[in-house]
Amino acid sequence: MRYIINLLFVAIIASSGAILFSANVKAQGGCTMFIEVETIPDSSTEFLFTRTGDITDEFTIDPSSFEKFFLPLNDIVTVTQQEVDGWVLRDITCDIEEEDEVSISLVDSGITITCDGNALTTCTFINSRTEAIPTLSEWGAIALVLG
Repeated sequence: MRYIINLLFVAIIASSGAILFSANVKAQGGCTMFIEVETIPDSSTEFLFTRTGDITDEFTIDPSSFEKFFLPLNDIVTVTQQEVDGWVLRDITCDIEEEDEVSISLVDSGITITCDGNALTTCTFINSRTEAIPTLSEWGAIALVLG
């Protein structure tokens, strides 16, 4: 467990030269999370995400950026990617520094993260372009050319 020592200087007594201080030692626990996006083929498209837990918020990232947040010990958060026209979410991969310190489960279009200790985790949402399906009139034109 990591400890942060917070020294609070209380007073200096000039006449005796004594220094009085109090030390506040706190156990610090929690998980640092990075959320990234990868696109196939490469693109600068922005993707919208929703984060729900103790607080709910939204953020956007593109393949050249990331979202970083801190998850307190024993806290749970769900991160989901919203649909983007022309793209489909293919996979989510997570690189976990301390595997026994964080639990990740897949949910529809996202992940749920439970912080069980101190961990550094990077999760990448991998998206690929959707292939356009020909319309009925395009199928007719294709049939006419082939005929």
